[in-house]
Amino acid sequence: MPDATPLAMRPDRHRVLRLAAVAALSVGAATCAVNPATGKRELSLVGESQEIALGLEGAKAAAAPRWGSTPTAPSSGTSPR
Repeated sequence: MPDATPLAMRPDRHRVLRLAAVAALSVGAATCAVNPATGKRELSLVGESQEIALGLEGAKAAAAPRWGSTPTAPSSGTSPR
């Protein structure tokens, strides 16, 4: 049996695709941020506060000793050869 819905009421496949594309672009534009180094808009997957927290965590990891304690100079005042 044919569909009783009038042709004008049926969702047009192209219209739905266009609407989905506009929605995706809107979401994409909302997550863009200006890169302070270049001044250009870029896609931002993390917020500024999360980016700062990740940077601080990385700085702590970089400053930590990697192979245990560091060797110390002899206490006699002579430099090692």
